[in-house]
Amino acid sequence: DMAQLRFAKKNKSKIEDNLYMRHDKTLAYFFEKNEIENLFVKIGFKIIDSKMICRMITNRKENKEMHRLWLQIKLIKTKIS
Repeated sequence: DMAQLRFAKKNKSKIEDNLYMRHDKTLAYFFEKNEIENLFVKIGFKIIDSKMICRMITNRKENKEMHRLWLQIKLIKTKIS
């Protein structure tokens, strides 16, 4: 994702792998697909569908193209025995 790449260029904002601090001192964590899926399964969800969404967004003011990437997951709550 463009945001993660921007964070990675600024070495001083990286705290750990995939964890970065924004200028306002809030944290941004970038999950890997299998990591977030495993977390949902662990707390009792069944994954119905999981896909990566990729979009190219153009900032017309700065005339820049930005690659955006996010995960869309459809879940159903299961009974925990």
